[in-house]
Amino acid sequence: MATEIISNAGLPSVELLLPATWNRLDLAPATRLTSIARLVERTTKAGPEFAEARTTMRAEFERAAEIGAASGASLAFVYWSAPEGKLASASLFVALVDATGRLEGHPAPGPRALADALAARYGGEVGELEAGPAARVRRRGRVPAENGSGTGPEAEIVTWYVPHESGRRLAVLTFSTPNVGLAEEFGEVFDTVADTLRWTA
Repeated sequence: MATEIISNAGLPSVELLLPATWNRLDLAPATRLTSIARLVERTTKAGPEFAEARTTMRAEFERAAEIGAASGASLAFVYWSAPEGKLASASLFVALVDATGRLEGHPAPGPRALADALAARYGGEVGELEAGPAARVRRRGRVPAENGSGTGPEAEIVTWYVPHESGRRLAVLTFSTPNVGLAEEFGEVFDTVADTLRWTA
């Protein structure tokens, strides 16, 4: 397991434990193409027979990084393996956002109330993580098509909304996998990773 930290000066921050099989995805526009190319070369087989696979993987990671950056994510991770030649993959985007809906002059809702409200709003359920009460929303969706128009393949998406104890900040963990036939297995992994989140301030 590796520790990854999102730190914002003067604001609540989080740390998260990721299995060693998950790789961090660079979201910075200035460095992500070079960084992703290095990641692909480091984690795939060499040789001309795998050139097409490396090109496809690089394109997928670049698209994922663009989506993550556009959605306001601060951290992104990808997982893939190919047991018996069948590709299994998943991604995680992590964002820290201000909790919305608070009226000026009124106190922020507590974590439980905020989790209840988010679960009701997005059709999810409230669960207990080590970080406290959180809303878990599971859905099937489609990722944007590679050319930016229309939609791509179906994906299993699990989002955890984890309130800070102040009720003023949220950690939003968005997991997804295109392997919808492995939704239950990946769902267990997603929940385990979400349970490692800690607020550090």
